[in-house]
Amino acid sequence: TGAELAGKLSPKRLPEIRDRALKALASKVELGLLPCEVALEIPGLPQLVLHWLNDRQEVEPQLLNAAFKLLAKLAKNPDTTRLHEAGCVAFLQDFRPQAPSQCLDALDAALWALLCHRPEAIEPS
Repeated sequence: TGAELAGKLSPKRLPEIRDRALKALASKVELGLLPCEVALEIPGLPQLVLHWLNDRQEVEPQLLNAAFKLLAKLAKNPDTTRLHEAGCVAFLQDFRPQAPSQCLDALDAALWALLCHRPEAIEPS
């Protein structure tokens, strides 16, 4: 499940396990097997992804791109409150200067999605 995969992103896990969990989680969200609204209900998921990015920033760009694409996909959900509360925008802005050039498009797409879908921009229904 998504919660089990998120648990495997924990810094207490081996790096290889964390990497596989990130890939699996990103794939499930991308393919719609794990809906964004369900993924965002997983406690601490945005923080775990940011923590993974911080710890694993030296991994191959393809894996970093998977994390950025996951955040971008989650940011297109109507309720991005948890992403913003986790500080995703500030983290990605700070991360950008040292990001590999092959990751800038995916990182910028995630930032753009987050900036376009701010919780305060949501109209009450």
